[in-house]
Amino acid sequence: MLAVESLWITFGPVVVINILMFASIFYYRFTGGAKSHGSEDAAKRSKSVFLSTFFKEWWLWLNRPIAAFFVRLGISPNMLSFTGFLFSCVAAGFFAVGNFGYAGWIMVFGATFDFFDGQVARLTNQMSRSGAFFDSTIDRFGEGICFLGISYYFRESWVFFFCILALIGSMMVSYTRARGQAVGIDCKKGSMQRPERVVYMGVGAILTPFASLLLMKFWPTPPPVLVMGSMVLMGVMTNATAVYRMISIMNSLDSEDKKKEEESLPQIFAKLGTAKGREELWQKARYGYEKKEQQHKRVVLFLTEELSSKLVHTLLSQGKLPHIQQHLLFPGGELPVVSNFPATAATALPPFVTGNFSGTCDIPGERWFDRAVPDHKVLTLNRFRDYQGFGAYALDYDLSEHVRTIYEYSKQAVNIFGSLNRGCGLVRDPAFFKHWKEYHEATSEKSREALLETSFQWFEKALLKESDFILFMVPSYLKPLQKDGEDARAVAYQEFDEVFGRAVEILQKNNMKDDSLLMLSGLYGSSEKKQSFDLVSFLNARLKTISWPIKHRSWLESDAIVMPSGQAMAHVYFRGEHTWQQNTFFEDIEQSGLIGALLERNELDIIAARSSEGGICVASKRGRARIAEDVDGRIVYLPKRGDPFSYKHISSNLNSREALLQTVKSEYPDAIMQLLQLFRSKRTGDLVITAQKGISLVAEDNSKRIYGGLEAEHLLVPLFMNECPNAHSLRTADIFTYIMGQLGIKPAHKFDGHRFEEFPSLERVLEA
Repeated sequence: MLAVESLWITFGPVVVINILMFASIFYYRFTGGAKSHGSEDAAKRSKSVFLSTFFKEWWLWLNRPIAAFFVRLGISPNMLSFTGFLFSCVAAGFFAVGNFGYAGWIMVFGATFDFFDGQVARLTNQMSRSGAFFDSTIDRFGEGICFLGISYYFRESWVFFFCILALIGSMMVSYTRARGQAVGIDCKKGSMQRPERVVYMGVGAILTPFASLLLMKFWPTPPPVLVMGSMVLMGVMTNATAVYRMISIMNSLDSEDKKKEEESLPQIFAKLGTAKGREELWQKARYGYEKKEQQHKRVVLFLTEELSSKLVHTLLSQGKLPHIQQHLLFPGGELPVVSNFPATAATALPPFVTGNFSGTCDIPGERWFDRAVPDHKVLTLNRFRDYQGFGAYALDYDLSEHVRTIYEYSKQAVNIFGSLNRGCGLVRDPAFFKHWKEYHEATSEKSREALLETSFQWFEKALLKESDFILFMVPSYLKPLQKDGEDARAVAYQEFDEVFGRAVEILQKNNMKDDSLLMLSGLYGSSEKKQSFDLVSFLNARLKTISWPIKHRSWLESDAIVMPSGQAMAHVYFRGEHTWQQNTFFEDIEQSGLIGALLERNELDIIAARSSEGGICVASKRGRARIAEDVDGRIVYLPKRGDPFSYKHISSNLNSREALLQTVKSEYPDAIMQLLQLFRSKRTGDLVITAQKGISLVAEDNSKRIYGGLEAEHLLVPLFMNECPNAHSLRTADIFTYIMGQLGIKPAHKFDGHRFEEFPSLERVLEA
């Protein structure tokens, strides 16, 4: 009797109903489907992995006559929704006592009312928001009651855990979509939506009596394996769908807000779901940024220390720089670039790799004195700094924490012999511990050739690792120079050209030249030395003055400290009444008579200091001026009794870009901005002094050329690129901005550089 009853429960309705169902499916399919029978609206509903659109369309077509019957009876959509809920309550009772066959049929039959209520609402034009709300809410009640019935049956089984999971997941699938719609995101993604849940729970229950009959050969009292399986499946899949929808909605909201620099966790999970997204995540993990906006696969920046525009142009006209001409000048172009003041190796490099002036980076010179270090701290290495030679290792430590280098943005950027390398680590800065002495002090032909060969090996290795940025720093003098003056510099420039040509050969050998942006420039220019002026002795006649190198504790007994940067510029620090931790202003220095005494010297040119009224005061034999900068970057330039730089027709109110464009053709290009940025550093001297052209402020100086000043020969350097630069004049800080744009990196720190397109091109300048 039990076997007959089990077969009847399962197959009695199944035989009759399924014969009718399959017949209707064949009829529906071979008479035109959705287009012929007008059931295409099902395709507009949410898609499902487990139920195809065809079966949903067929189901709507099949039930349309029943819906029309309900309309003729005058039954409202809400009555049908509530009727479905009552059937769910009955099904829950059967589930609770283990009559799964009856429970499954009752549940499926009750669920059909969920189809009818919507169709009746559309047929009778009774669609309303309150009706839709009531339908969704009563469906959740009915579904929850069915899960409670099943949970009660499995209350002492391990399946109980999955029943609760399925209950929570089913509610969350619906809730995540509803909450998403509330915040403007309609998410229909994922599987195990309500139709799937009804089918899997109902069909599993319907077939359970038949499955139990088959399993009686193995178990006296077989468990309801199909219901158990459906609970496990639904417990897992419903929660997976809920989590997937949550991630999808949060990803959409984060993408719309666009407020976060870093991707949110939901955005990461969403990308993991697609091949393109996984590739983007891999690239970001490898490079540290998304490469979607990348213009070039890599940027290679070749730098040398001293590079004079005048001599470069002479050699180009003579055909003595063939590689620069062939690979940069012909396909691209050249434009003048203003370096950083003071124009020395330590201060001119930071703008290239940070986009900030050296003053913003808190590195005001090649040498400086930090008066912020308390006088009583005797055993400290932070009071004085000299970046020449091995002292350059301290650059990374001294760099302002508010500034970031390109090596901190890109995890694949490589530094070859650049002295500023914060963020590189030891792997991406192969020369950090190697060949530093040879780089600065190599004298023999053999040592220089070995140094070059090693650097080329590092360069090729960086290319093969698909580095996106490579800084290749080349020493100014690579070969023993047998001649002095212009001939010596010409040999050095030609050697630089050969090094560049060799690097291009390596790019071509690895088929990487065409997708690379190549840039070549220098850190600073120089001028011929004519004579020296002993600034320390001059000041020592009035104040007890010392200069670098500082003897132990001698600074405590001094009144002034001179720290030269290059030969054409020097910081002067004055001690207050009782301490070094107090700044001295221009007005105080002038009152002492020192400003006037300095200006009387023909060897000195520009004198600048902080003003007690804010900003800085600048003085020269030509005149005086006050320069101030507000928080928005607007610059006020107020000359009086002549202009200290001999500027003509310059605005009194301008921004950083205008300050460059209006002065770039003068003898002191960009001097206003250069002095302002220098005094941003708390380590800048009380007084900044520059020498007249050809004058060195270092008494014991055997060099034949000088650098570090504000004059055009020191500040202007050429920039060559293998693509046509869309600008007329730039600063070296702007090169960082351009490189970051070409790589698709968005800087997170505040930087001084401008985009190339913010500057007028040569054609626009000529038109103006």
